[in-house]
Amino acid sequence: ITAAGYPEYPHALGHQVGRAVHDGGVGFYPRWERYGDKPYGTIDSGMILTLELGVRTRYGYISLEEEILVTPDGCEWIGPPQEELWLIR
Repeated sequence: ITAAGYPEYPHALGHQVGRAVHDGGVGFYPRWERYGDKPYGTIDSGMILTLELGVRTRYGYISLEEEILVTPDGCEWIGPPQEELWLIR
């Protein structure tokens, strides 16, 4: 993102999902002080995590959040990934 001229992403790129939206302590966290030990947690098969990607442009904030199931061989989408831009007014 920064190589394309956008600012550094201001927070984690995803988190664990369980009974609550931000359930558990693992995710895709940068090694910043405010996240403490979270960047060093273990992601195991069977966990559900979000992938939260976004960028602020001169037109506003463009973001996407998907959920994945971690498998022994990688991961799989919980639902079909969004492939089109949706404009919310």
